[in-house]
Amino acid sequence: MTRIETTHDGLVRIIGMLEAGALASALQAAGDRPAKLDLLEVFAAEGGAVRLLAGLPPDRVAVVACPSWLAAWIRREQGLEAATSRGGAHG
Repeated sequence: MTRIETTHDGLVRIIGMLEAGALASALQAAGDRPAKLDLLEVFAAEGGAVRLLAGLPPDRVAVVACPSWLAAWIRREQGLEAATSRGGAHG
């Protein structure tokens, strides 16, 4: 189960499971301004959601709080994406 809370200053807090659909909705709700995400209360994540998050440009999203396991996963996905775009990863 995923719960999304939005604060008056535009911070989006995702609680529970990080799902691609919920993340896409949160990003869409931010509109043209960069989304500020608080993921500290995420206890599990879909691979698709992590890949979506890892692929977003820094001017589109700012993760302001995140569990260490999720931050490490996001960094791994960003590294894989960079290697793939350079032709360094196969698969």
